[in-house]
Amino acid sequence: EVGKHGIQEIRSHKYFQGFDWAGIVKQTLTTPFRVKLNGPLDHSNFDRFTMDEQEAPDELSGWDANF
Repeated sequence: EVGKHGIQEIRSHKYFQGFDWAGIVKQTLTTPFRVKLNGPLDHSNFDRFTMDEQEAPDELSGWDANF
């Protein structure tokens, strides 16, 4: 189980070899690619979908009665 012994174990794992941990702490890492946006509400990078016409029926089986 990776991480069972703390963050240092994760940092030293071979998967993260060469990773800039100081850069993540300082928040200076750059992203591997930049998404082009046409404004704060631009959702063109997401798939289109249609809203369900009907709401899902209420779940009344009582499975959560003891919570």
